[in-house]
Amino acid sequence: MIIPLFLGDISADVLEALGGVAERHGEGWLRATQAQDFVLRGVAADRMRGLYSQLDALGLARAEAPLLQNLVACIGPEICTPGCCPAPDLARALRQRLLANNRDWNALGDFRAFLAQDGRAVIDRLIALQ
Repeated sequence: MIIPLFLGDISADVLEALGGVAERHGEGWLRATQAQDFVLRGVAADRMRGLYSQLDALGLARAEAPLLQNLVACIGPEICTPGCCPAPDLARALRQRLLANNRDWNALGDFRAFLAQDGRAVIDRLIALQ
C-alpha cells in the first residue's frame, strides 16, 4: 500500500506512530520511494479497514486526486547545491492553486508533477489541461 506524503514530509511523532502501524498491519517495514512516499508491504486484505482507520487518525489517509497527492519537488537551494528554485514552496503554491480551481483533477488519473526549475510554467500548463 502506498502512503502518500506531501513533499515527502512527516513529523517525528507521526513517523514513530506509523512504525507501529507497519508492525501491526504489514511486514514491520516502511519503504521510502523516489516519489517521496512510503510503501507498506504485506498488508492482508482483511486488515485494510483497520489500517485505513489508523492512517486516517495520523492524517495520512487523504481522499484527494492523485495529482494533489503526487506532487514531488526537489529540496531546493537550501540543501541542494544545483537547486535553482524553492521547489517545495512552489509545490505548496501549486497545490493551493489547483484546489482553488474546483476542477475534477481525478480526470488526469495517476498524473505526477515533478517540480524543479521551471515550476511556474508547470502550474500554467496544468490549469490549461482542463
